[in-house]
Order: sequence, then structure tokens, then C-alpha cells
Amino acid sequence: MSRRGPEREQVVAELGGLLTIAARWRHSRRTLVETTVLAGERGQYRLMQPAQAIQLPATIQVMLAARIDRLAQED
Repeated sequence: MSRRGPEREQVVAELGGLLTIAARWRHSRRTLVETTVLAGERGQYRLMQPAQAIQLPATIQVMLAARIDRLAQED
């Protein structure tokens, strides 16, 4: 039996949202490590600044642009 219709569309929409959240966390974590807000390794990160001082970009696009800017500075 094929799963078509509103149920399938809802599942696809929910999975898309979860994938977006996962991608944002992955990029956020990388940014926090690169800017020394977090230290450690996967599963054992430590916060190196007060939580109130942390500012995360509003979108993945802004996050990636900031990362590209940092890469350009390293060259």
C-alpha cells in the first residue's frame, strides 16, 4: 500500500524541519568551537564564556557568511 496524500506530506514537512534544525545545530556548534566559545570534543564540550555573552546568527546563511569571512582572514 502506498502512502500518499496529506499524511505523507505532513511527514515530509516534519522531516524537513528536523533536518533544518540538525543542520543549524551542526553549523552553530562548528562556529562556537571555531570562535572558542566551546572547547572539547564531540559529546564533551565545555562552555568557555558565560551563556549570556553568546550570540548566535539568526540564519544558516548568516552563519555560513561569517564562517567564510573567518576563512578569508586565515589565508
